[in-house]
Amino acid sequence: MKSNDRAKPGKRKLGKKKEIRSFSNHSRRNYLKAFGRIPENKVPTFWQDLTFADDVMQNKTLKQRAVFCTETIHRFRKRFKRHFPGSYLIWKREWQPRKSGPLKGEYCPHIHALICFSGGEEAPALASAYEIADAWVDCTKTNEKEKALKVAMHENSYRQIRSTLTARKYAVAYAGKQDYQLFTESPGRFWGVCGQLPQEAGEKLELSFHDEIWLRRIARRKVSKRNKKFRKHLSKPGTSTFFMMERTTLDKLLAWIRTVPDFDKNIKQKGSDNNVRRENDEYQSDG
Repeated sequence: MKSNDRAKPGKRKLGKKKEIRSFSNHSRRNYLKAFGRIPENKVPTFWQDLTFADDVMQNKTLKQRAVFCTETIHRFRKRFKRHFPGSYLIWKREWQPRKSGPLKGEYCPHIHALICFSGGEEAPALASAYEIADAWVDCTKTNEKEKALKVAMHENSYRQIRSTLTARKYAVAYAGKQDYQLFTESPGRFWGVCGQLPQEAGEKLELSFHDEIWLRRIARRKVSKRNKKFRKHLSKPGTSTFFMMERTTLDKLLAWIRTVPDFDKNIKQKGSDNNVRRENDEYQSDG
């Protein structure tokens, strides 16, 4: 016999999960944090676009297209794990209006995939591009397989990623894209993983109040002035925040910050870093 805790008085009721309507800030952070925890020697080395033929998207509502896309991803995930053991793929779903064909102007999904093969950079990634494209087209169950394969294997549909920095730029670019379409139906999850995503445990780094103030000021200068909310958040010492940075860059910044005189008279620990009156001329001159 199973007890129903929800029906018992005094028990906290579980909230109903809302339908996805957009790529939320919470989901963006989770996406970037998951990518940021990937070990440097395991970052994706290949990028590939996966699309849908017109025939499988015709006569469907946006929600039906989202469900069909999700079902295709599930089929593809099983095949990917079977054909590429030890490899992983991070997928990002985007919606854009079709620019031509019978669905011109209608919103349809497509997938951006960042892939790390188990053999690393030495893996025959370009040779694997056809196998991945063929598996994806099979999973979409299109009747226009030849046409779909031609699109999937176009030179603009895949490329090798040759550096960790480039891989991170791809991830940040996908996270930064805004959803200009106001979805009235659920478009489904916006990102996910095929295979086992390698994750490193984070390292805790203790900062003095002086170090935190200057690190926040430097980070705020790199944020667009249009992003007033995040800039304001960075100006409040002690508040939780998140941004991606190379460890070597962080070490250099902290080494420089610790050479800056401690302006305790101008900094109030309960105030914001706007109370710092003196400008960081040396940092500005170094660019």
